[in-house]
Amino acid sequence: MPFIGNKPSAVPLTSADIADGIITTAKIADGNITSTKILDGTILNADINASAAIVSTKLSGVTIDIKAWVQFNGTTNFGGDCSINGSRNVSSVLDNGTGDYSVNFTTAISDANYAFLLSAFRDTTDLTGSTTATTAITTKIDVSTFNNSNARQDSSKVCVAILR
Repeated sequence: MPFIGNKPSAVPLTSADIADGIITTAKIADGNITSTKILDGTILNADINASAAIVSTKLSGVTIDIKAWVQFNGTTNFGGDCSINGSRNVSSVLDNGTGDYSVNFTTAISDANYAFLLSAFRDTTDLTGSTTATTAITTKIDVSTFNNSNARQDSSKVCVAILR
């Protein structure tokens, strides 16, 4: 017999208790489903709407966030700026001279205690791919690329990632 009224709280309600046998979102009150009420406590990627805005603080085990990243061509210079091939939270990359760049953040990082990852593409046998940061502040990071003689040299692909 389909469920029509109230049932004691100790008795679980199943889809068999619903008149049409189907439990839909319209039949579930907002905010009544939590991860503890899911049978195995697991929520799969397929269970989450692609447009859902989930903040990183809600994800278990996530302790860092990529605050900014960029891949740019250090051999190009358009009015002082390098050509950006892809980025997040980077407004521009300034070419300060041979092998010397300033990566400017769109939104400042909360403090300068962030970790950074740097790499450079080896365009010639002379470029070791060696990169260093000379300044790391909340609004920018300065990056340099070097050749085998420890002199600054441009690279066609320079990659920077900021983690906090």
